[in-house]
Amino acid sequence: MTRAVPLRVCPGPKAGALRVLDPLAFVAQRLFWFDAPCGAVRGGHAHRTCQQLVIPVLGTVVARARRYVRGRLRARTWRLTPSAALVVPPLVWLDLEFATDGICVVLASEGYNAAEYINTLAELRRLS
Repeated sequence: MTRAVPLRVCPGPKAGALRVLDPLAFVAQRLFWFDAPCGAVRGGHAHRTCQQLVIPVLGTVVARARRYVRGRLRARTWRLTPSAALVVPPLVWLDLEFATDGICVVLASEGYNAAEYINTLAELRRLS
């Protein structure tokens, strides 16, 4: 299930916020990030087996997840800030729209493999 999970803020004597999420839902095999201007859209695909954890570390991102449940397309939207991360299981189409300039870090359960991507909703429906 795609879900937003809050990041725990650990107070301390030093400036700034230390945000923590543990335990992770999977063992990360890949980490990447992207920075984007306000209005940019990233994602636009799903994965066959890869799980992801999307962490907005700067700015606000509107995440729209779509998946097929019993042949029907279901959608859910989250407005993510650095206080939460989004757990994205396989077979979920994800679009990320930057509501502000921002940076997202993504942890993935698998290394990069172009064949792992699902690039059309028709293909996602067939595989679901």
